[in-house]
Amino acid sequence: MVAFFENPASRDDARHLLIAKYFRPSEQIALYEMLGLPVPSRQAIEQHAAYKSPEKALKTGREARFRVRVVTAYNYTCALTGYRLTTITAGSIVDAAHIHEFRDSRYNDPRNGIALSKNGHRTFDQGLWSDCRRLPNHRCSGSICRSRTEPR
Repeated sequence: MVAFFENPASRDDARHLLIAKYFRPSEQIALYEMLGLPVPSRQAIEQHAAYKSPEKALKTGREARFRVRVVTAYNYTCALTGYRLTTITAGSIVDAAHIHEFRDSRYNDPRNGIALSKNGHRTFDQGLWSDCRRLPNHRCSGSICRSRTEPR
């Protein structure tokens, strides 16, 4: 880490990244000039603004795969209400919810997922209902559902 800060090119890269990511376009050019940095092209600024750390990119990819697999397994249909609504751009009213909370289990397998509307997802996470085996559109693994309803 010290080598990073001792390297002037690394510090300049960090400055470009921070300016592009956290300041409005109207402020960016003034900041570049104030710091004595060359003003990059609009395309370079957009690339800096879109930067994600490798850890964040991996997490985003993992979450996206989970959502796609779960929601498509349920045919874009809420397991609680049976509602299904998709848009031309493949938008949907359902979320992919973890049956066992990901923060506790770290289990991001689609078999630990259930497709729910926003309200169904919220009430499920709050513990207002939990036995998803009784749902009309149930498709998740029985052992996962049973273990959620058992006392912890």
